[in-house]
Amino acid sequence: MGSITSKHAAAHPARILLVEDSPTQAHYLAAMLEDAGHQVEIARDAENAWSALEQRSFDLVLSDVHMPGESGIELCSRIKSDSRFEPLKVVLLTALSDALSLMRGLGAGADYFMTKERGDDFLLHQIDRVLKPDTPHDVAPPPAEWEGELQDIDETHRQLARILTTAFEDLYLISDELRASRESVQSTLRSVLNTVPVGVIITRSDGTTRLANRAARGMLGIDDLIPVSQWCERLGLQTPDRRPLQPDALPTHLTLQDREARLEIELLIRREDGEPLPVLVNTQPVRNKQGQLEEVITTITSIVERKRIDIIREQLVQLDHLAAIGELAASIAHEINNPSAYVMANLSVVRQHHCAELNAFTQKLDALIATEPDPERARALKDLMSSHNVRHLVDDLQDTIDENLSGMSRIKTIVGELQDFARPPSSPPMTTVALQDVATTAMKMVYNALRYRTNFSIDAPLELAFVRAQPVRLVQAILNLLLHAARSFPEDQHQRDVILRVRQDTSTASIIIEANGNPPIEQDVQAIISPFHQGQLRNEQRGLSLSVCADIIKTFRGTLRLHPLDDDAGMCFEATFPLHDAPDTEPVELRVPEPESDTPEEP
Repeated sequence: MGSITSKHAAAHPARILLVEDSPTQAHYLAAMLEDAGHQVEIARDAENAWSALEQRSFDLVLSDVHMPGESGIELCSRIKSDSRFEPLKVVLLTALSDALSLMRGLGAGADYFMTKERGDDFLLHQIDRVLKPDTPHDVAPPPAEWEGELQDIDETHRQLARILTTAFEDLYLISDELRASRESVQSTLRSVLNTVPVGVIITRSDGTTRLANRAARGMLGIDDLIPVSQWCERLGLQTPDRRPLQPDALPTHLTLQDREARLEIELLIRREDGEPLPVLVNTQPVRNKQGQLEEVITTITSIVERKRIDIIREQLVQLDHLAAIGELAASIAHEINNPSAYVMANLSVVRQHHCAELNAFTQKLDALIATEPDPERARALKDLMSSHNVRHLVDDLQDTIDENLSGMSRIKTIVGELQDFARPPSSPPMTTVALQDVATTAMKMVYNALRYRTNFSIDAPLELAFVRAQPVRLVQAILNLLLHAARSFPEDQHQRDVILRVRQDTSTASIIIEANGNPPIEQDVQAIISPFHQGQLRNEQRGLSLSVCADIIKTFRGTLRLHPLDDDAGMCFEATFPLHDAPDTEPVELRVPEPESDTPEEP
């Protein structure tokens, strides 16, 4: 149905009984009819409709075909077989494809059919047509008009003619909708094709070009659609070894000739500046149901662009290991949140209500035993409670619930920390933060991950060194550097030490990370500068960490240096920031989950 904002005014205002089991559909149709000037009463099924017909007078019954209980067709048959309702018109609402209901409705004597898919104005006009006063029997009915021509149809065939007219109009409606849909799809396809960087050409079976998108025209350097046979001459096509390409060597030409085609070939296109553009040409034939060739779809991809994209794709696939862990941690934290909330809520209910009820029950049972006049019965009850450790179980249950609540509370805290760390706000505020807090937070998090293989320690002065930064992002950068330092050790090295130091002078504050592993090489230093440069501190599971860390630190007006320790005894990251005055309020406190114990135990 369309909008109920139709401005159509009824030519013959009438009292209409609307029979519709769907409340939404019923109120929609009623509003549409009332806006046109009709009086409408709604009946939710055939039984209510019949009751309304016996009590009040109506000019038209507009009924749905499919309803619970008695159908609209059965209701129509009852109305038409009752002489009391002889002048009453019955219109059935059906679907476009419901031919069986249409035939049954004809047999039941329905005056008209309407399809629900038509617009409001059309439905209102059709209702006007049905409500138009009938021609007296002694007066010949006027000719029926169809597509501008007048046709003489007697009254016995007039109803069938109206039905056929509706069917034809529906077919025209479907045809118009399909045509509009096809044009919309074609327009959308052209728009999409003009946005892709790959050239797309659609060629007819006679060799003429039907479509070439913007990228194809740009790469070929043409504005008009030229036949395939002119490609070699107009485009100066060459083979990769710079030999002129003959027309019969074109993959598109071969496909059009229905011979065995090379569906992929590398070519050189002569550009306006005289330099050849290397491209990869792919063709795909389109055949009809009889197997006859109708069109050929040709794609043209710049190999230079493809290679550049392949390099970027390979580099992006090697995402930072910490970023992957962070995303996974955020997802896991989100999944843990809901069940942990349920568990904590249920445990709280058990502790507050069920345990209290059990305590009250055991107290009442003790009082009952104490007042029991029969000694034997009292002794039996005591023995029963003792044999099942009832009091101990009640006390132990409450202690167990308290321990579970404490554990779930810790899980909730850890989940919150994971979410805060892995998914910081898109634009977190700049605040004054102490580098000691940043160092402690990052160290505790990496300690939980690598404590069994590496010895971590912090060397930080008591005097706090304040900087301006986004705390969560700065922790991410320092944690990333710690992980790189922890992975710089040779596989056979047993003594692995990573030290994080905080230092400050009159104008700057620094975080220094030292590891007694492999010293950095030039590629590692370049990796800080170039986001696509690979160094030894990276592996197939990590990609842009050093450059990302450097960018984050630069955001806070800092610098990142990587250099070897004295005598090449290891490597050192040094992140330096401008020193900031102490805040007037307490500095931002970074929450982190505490490690299980001060001394790590081997799993």
